[in-house]
Amino acid sequence: MIMIPDLLPGTVDRELRKAYTAFASSPLALAYEVIITGHWGCGAFGGNKHVKAAIQWCAASLAGVGKPRFICWEELEGDSFPVAFRNFMDVIRADGRQGPEDVLGILRALGPEDVEEGGDGVFREILKRLR
Repeated sequence: MIMIPDLLPGTVDRELRKAYTAFASSPLALAYEVIITGHWGCGAFGGNKHVKAAIQWCAASLAGVGKPRFICWEELEGDSFPVAFRNFMDVIRADGRQGPEDVLGILRALGPEDVEEGGDGVFREILKRLR
């Protein structure tokens, strides 16, 4: 088990409110079709990019954003995050039964020590619980 401070009680909702506010702030006439974003935060609350990305996707979906697009500088350094996030989103979209509310419910239910492996383990745990 690893410790993921981003999953401490209240943290998911705090991050969701910040992201939703940013994504929903456009007037309807200027609604975003695509949001280009990356890893948010300074790491003071853990900075787990898998948790942050899932929250950003949920916030963008709830705000009615057409498609969030993540720019990941780590991609140049061989980080597995871009592929893992794409695969995570592909599974959710292909299933079609679950949406952002379901993912948020799981994120809220996960404790800071509920993920067995770091990194991609967050996505695997969410998908396991969605089934």
